[in-house]
Amino acid sequence: MKIGRTEIILILMPMLFLLTGCAATKDRLVSPPLKGVSPQMKDYRYWIGKVTAPQRALLKPQEIDFRNRLLIERKDLYMNDLHNFPDFLSKEQIEEMLEVCKNTLQNRFYTHLNHPINKEKKVEILSCLNLDNIPSTKKVQWALTLRECNIRALPTNEIAMEEIGDYQFNQFQFTRINPGEALAVIHSSPHGRWSFVASYFVKGWIESQNIALANDKELVMDFCQANPFVIYTGNCGYLYYDNKLTRFALKVRMGVRFPLIEEGEDYFCLKVPFKSKEGCLSFTKGYVAKDSSIDIGYLSFTQENVARLAFELKGEEYGWGGMFEGRDCSRFIFDIFKCMGVLLPRNSVSQSEAGFSSIDLTNFSVKQKEKVIIEKGIPFATLLGLPGHIMLYLGKEEDRAYAIHSLWAYKERVFFKDRQRKVARVLVSDLYLGKGSKRGSLLERLSTMTFLVNR
Repeated sequence: MKIGRTEIILILMPMLFLLTGCAATKDRLVSPPLKGVSPQMKDYRYWIGKVTAPQRALLKPQEIDFRNRLLIERKDLYMNDLHNFPDFLSKEQIEEMLEVCKNTLQNRFYTHLNHPINKEKKVEILSCLNLDNIPSTKKVQWALTLRECNIRALPTNEIAMEEIGDYQFNQFQFTRINPGEALAVIHSSPHGRWSFVASYFVKGWIESQNIALANDKELVMDFCQANPFVIYTGNCGYLYYDNKLTRFALKVRMGVRFPLIEEGEDYFCLKVPFKSKEGCLSFTKGYVAKDSSIDIGYLSFTQENVARLAFELKGEEYGWGGMFEGRDCSRFIFDIFKCMGVLLPRNSVSQSEAGFSSIDLTNFSVKQKEKVIIEKGIPFATLLGLPGHIMLYLGKEEDRAYAIHSLWAYKERVFFKDRQRKVARVLVSDLYLGKGSKRGSLLERLSTMTFLVNR
């Protein structure tokens, strides 16, 4: 029996449909707005309009200070009490700190050339830990960061990817640190190119060219505790060496704090760290434009201020550990609350454990979870955590809970197959992203509800 042209087309059409369906399973960027997100939802004033007293201080400065001290003293959050940091460390103490670095290399990783990090490369990296040159007792030095820079798990700029071509996720990258941050300097690599340091929120390796060592601890602490001070509350700005704002000095981002020297008509003059010719910490003057992105002192911890800062970062690109000058989910949260003087740990797991109280949602049904969030959640003071991700609760809309967060991607079910939808930015969404996929929606995977204020 002969098959005509029409019959052939009818046979081929389903095959073509399946082939195009398979092609569509590749990553592709989500075009905003997301389903269920109206244009007005992307303005912080829409959400603040739902709050009863958005300008009321949720915590007073002394309450914030007390809370910060409690968190820093907790060992499970991996924060560091720099004020009470020991003057001397034993060899055994330093080796214990560096054990975390060594353990990083036990995993299988790929380099920037997509080659496995082999045994020879691991030996080379481990030699940079300088384990044979740790004295029996080491005096801790002190420093300030000179510019925004990386803090790494190991003293190398090599990329470590869990999958070939996964350049967006460097497993050797801990985070980025702002200029003017206090550091306890614990150890160094051979020839001193890298320094192993502790800031209040992370221990790791930093290139020594990015820090300036002080003669004593008090010089560093006096700088960090100076009053008055300014804090940068915009997404990104610039600091200059002259009051005409023509000689570029530094890039500054949300949460950067510098002591205030004087206030001009259209600028602030700030005290800025730099490295002297002798290689020691010194200070110079820096200038920033006087605009809405600069505040004298910390902002009051109000829902309106949190909302304004969160939406200031809306659309900001995602960056794992601050890579590519972006923000991942935990850094997004971290930077916002730092502007209120509210300290938080570095990663999402620890942030979920850093509240006044929390609710374990693991064994709740999807409907129960959303009901609890809506009934008990405090907009702009509640964190919603799930494995590997954290979000800031916004409020409800038509009995759905909404959040703002920095999201890399989510899974979507298409043609009987899961497709990864790449987002890679700070966005507003409900909690149903990923519904229908094998991985499940954000709401299905939600495990913790954390309150940053007393309920």
